[in-house]
Amino acid sequence: GTGSRTHASCGGPIPCRSADGSKHARGSREPILAARVPTRPKDIHHLENREWRRQHTQQRPMAPLALGLAKVGAGLAIGTPVALTGAVVSLLTKMHGSVGVAAPTKRMLAEEDAKACALFRHLPALAEKIAWRSLGADVTPIHRCALNTPSGVPVSFFVKREDLASPVYGGNKVRTLQHQLAVIESKYEAGDPRCANIHVMGTGGSNQVVATAVHARERLPKLTALWMDKDVPDLDNTLNMLSTLSMPLAAKFNWAEPLPVLKRLVGAAFGGDGVVVTAGGNCPAGVLGQVGGLLELAEQIEAGAMPSPDRIYLPIGSSC
Repeated sequence: GTGSRTHASCGGPIPCRSADGSKHARGSREPILAARVPTRPKDIHHLENREWRRQHTQQRPMAPLALGLAKVGAGLAIGTPVALTGAVVSLLTKMHGSVGVAAPTKRMLAEEDAKACALFRHLPALAEKIAWRSLGADVTPIHRCALNTPSGVPVSFFVKREDLASPVYGGNKVRTLQHQLAVIESKYEAGDPRCANIHVMGTGGSNQVVATAVHARERLPKLTALWMDKDVPDLDNTLNMLSTLSMPLAAKFNWAEPLPVLKRLVGAAFGGDGVVVTAGGNCPAGVLGQVGGLLELAEQIEAGAMPSPDRIYLPIGSSC
């Protein structure tokens, strides 16, 4: 162990061990002191001092890396929900304005009696600005109901029977569709290519989907049904879906096919590849139909069909 040896890469002396176990450099019996231990990273492999290597490899500063990763994680945790929320809001906004508004066609003006629409009776100037189809609907009657509470107190109330709105398919969806489908028809006849590809969205037992399919089939192209989520498996919901499936459709997608459903909605909302009849008819044209329903109720109260109510209760579904 006393021969002359040098390291092949740097030419430095290799520490040797004496008989007593102490370390010394070649040609000297002086022990190597801590101050003479090489500290350059490339010299670490010269050392046989395991304690030195253990300390200096375990004490590498990890704080900056950990802090950087924490910042990235926090950014993702905050940014991802915000981005998703923004995307959903943007999609809903686009769908809300998908149908839009349009003036009636000459054929509509000739075939429909504007006085049959409560909105036009009170604002006749709108009859030539906003498309409308009656869809066979008439003024819905008001019925008085009376019963006793479990404690024996008599209670009476009035119900406006929107379920009798149409002999074909009733319910409150009729009013939202009177303007929506007329607007789509007007744009379709004017050559708007989007209106040749109609999408209607709802849940598995949606009245909106089946009502749109029923009332659109006479004057509009076949539509695409988009069932966004499943419903409670009861009789009514089952019959609604079966009724929709019994009618001619351009296509149909359900909650088990989320990507095709999303592709259709995004394409129609942002890419101009169709028009979307939103859930519950919740859009400007649809809301105008509900305004007409309220004006019709006001006319009936004024005519004495019922006294002026203290409260009005509005049943709601998924989106209306």
